[in-house]
Amino acid sequence: MKAKEIAKVLGVKIQVVEMIVNESTIVSKLTTPEKARKLYNTCPVSMKPAVTEKWKELVKKAIPQLTTSEEARKLYNTYPASMQSAVIEKWEELAIPQLTTPEEARELYNTCPDSMKSAVIEKWEKLVEKTIPQLTTSEEARELYNSCPVSMKSAVIEKWEELVEKAISQLTTSEEARELYNTCPDSMKSAVIVKWEELIKKAIPQLTTSEEAQKLYSTCPDSMESAVIEKWEKLVEKTILQLTTSEETRKLYNTCPDSMESAVIEKWEELAIPQLTTPEEARELYNTCPDSMKSAVIVKWEELVEKTIPQLTTSEEAQKLYSTCPDSMESAVIEKWEELAIPQLTTPEEARELYNTCPDSMKSAVIEKWEKLVEKTIPQLTTSEEARELYNSCPVSMESAVIEKWEKLVEKTIPQLTTSEEARKLYNTCPDSMKSAVIKAMVDL
Repeated sequence: MKAKEIAKVLGVKIQVVEMIVNESTIVSKLTTPEKARKLYNTCPVSMKPAVTEKWKELVKKAIPQLTTSEEARKLYNTYPASMQSAVIEKWEELAIPQLTTPEEARELYNTCPDSMKSAVIEKWEKLVEKTIPQLTTSEEARELYNSCPVSMKSAVIEKWEELVEKAISQLTTSEEARELYNTCPDSMKSAVIVKWEELIKKAIPQLTTSEEAQKLYSTCPDSMESAVIEKWEKLVEKTILQLTTSEETRKLYNTCPDSMESAVIEKWEELAIPQLTTPEEARELYNTCPDSMKSAVIVKWEELVEKTIPQLTTSEEAQKLYSTCPDSMESAVIEKWEELAIPQLTTPEEARELYNTCPDSMKSAVIEKWEKLVEKTIPQLTTSEEARELYNSCPVSMESAVIEKWEKLVEKTIPQLTTSEEARKLYNTCPDSMKSAVIKAMVDL
């Protein structure tokens, strides 16, 4: 029987039958451990012993040809269980002598099989021992500590503490102390803080500006914050008395402690608000000042808008003022805008333009004027083109009235048509309701 017939009789896949029938041929064609593993995972149970033997043979052949740790790792992932020790032995032989830093050793330790870890740790410890005497800074010691095995941490910490002790005596600024504190072991933090506090105490009397105090505060330990703030507040108090411009006050506000904000804002209001002369200036100050100052700015802003309203002479000026006034003054500005703009409207086109640019609360008044202009224009229409233009520039509420006039003009024009060109032009300018009438008229031309 052929393989296909056997598979059908037994109810199995034809590939299984072909594997069993051609077992010796298939196995003999295997050339790499990867191919052998793949076949082992898919072949029938009865075939696995033969595949395993060939697989072991291929692994034995591959081991002497390995030249790098990566090749050994790849082979390790494709070997049969019975070849584990041989592959690992070769992997150790290739990888461990190539290790030159604790970081490399840690990486290999984290990726190698458990049975290889003891050999890796032995090399790792030697690399750490070699590196310890070469350490020169706390940062280097911290990096080594983070990449050494548990068995070497105490030795690294001992050297790390030595380096920190040496560094403490060389500290000259708060920034340096903070950096050392952030890189030293927990066992040395208290000693670093002592020196750090000394530097802060020395720096406080030398502070001359709010900016300097702010910078020192940002680099001091929690234990010294209150002392720095005390000096900072005194500097701000002194500076407030010397302020002469709004810009100087803004700068001081951005560098003062929270406890002094209200005092600085009070001075800021005193200097800035009386200098405001236009709604634009008031809006700019409102948009850049702290929230607690906004109510005082708005009072001045409203005063300036109230003062400006009677001086408005054109619709454009009113529109500009509307765009720069506070919400509380919008209705008053709109009232003036309507007073200036609406009586000046003379055509539906002008009314439409104003409608499209004015605030919603003004639209009803504009529409009322717009409708009157359209009503006035309708009796003056003489051609379909004019009616179409008016239709395109009238409010929705007036469309039916315009269409009624438009249709009458088209009806009047149809009997006057003498050429197909005139008919085409009328067809392109008439309302949809009149297109069929124009077409019928063209039949008689």
